[in-house]
Amino acid sequence: MSDSNLLVLAREFKKLREDTKKVLALPVGPQGEQGVKGDKGDPGQPGKDGRNGTDGRDGLPGHSGKNGINGVDGKDGSNGVGIASVEVTFDNSLLVRLTDGSEIDAGEINVDNALRGPSQVLIQQGSSGAGGGLTLSQVSADFGTVPVYSQQFVFSDASVTTTSKLIMTHHPVSDEAEMDGFICSAHCSVDGTVTAYVHAIPGPVTGSRLFNYSIG
Repeated sequence: MSDSNLLVLAREFKKLREDTKKVLALPVGPQGEQGVKGDKGDPGQPGKDGRNGTDGRDGLPGHSGKNGINGVDGKDGSNGVGIASVEVTFDNSLLVRLTDGSEIDAGEINVDNALRGPSQVLIQQGSSGAGGGLTLSQVSADFGTVPVYSQQFVFSDASVTTTSKLIMTHHPVSDEAEMDGFICSAHCSVDGTVTAYVHAIPGPVTGSRLFNYSIG
């Protein structure tokens, strides 16, 4: 910008400043009446969502609650059912009598009368406690392909303990009852494991045979 233009601009600015002072020096007039309220303006556009705030710190752990009141003792359970007696009847059936008066027919056992004598075989058990009971189960024994007169075999049953009383009998199928009979015994020297001894009468026998056993 030239010097002459600057001088002109300076004179105009000075004049404008003096006019402004004159206007400001004029006396203030009375306040005018309030104008009519204008129409409501249109809503503005929604603003943008703000950024998510920073997660606050975890609060301190609360105090442990007081222990609850002990519950009421439950009622005593009813006495269990035990074995009262085990009997081989006149028709060679194994009959188990329970302490509640009921009976369980465990099936026929083929034992030669000459071996067990003219009278019935009766095995008595002492009075059972509240937890006494009877479980009747079945197991298969394999005598192999070579004929044998006796066999020892081991099987597992988690419900058997060293204090269990075990009774085992042959469970004949088809025409086995008319052929060989078996004398059986079993015991548990380690919890969950049963060792059984089976003797065929008259024998010998082969193949698989089923046996019933009860746990008292």
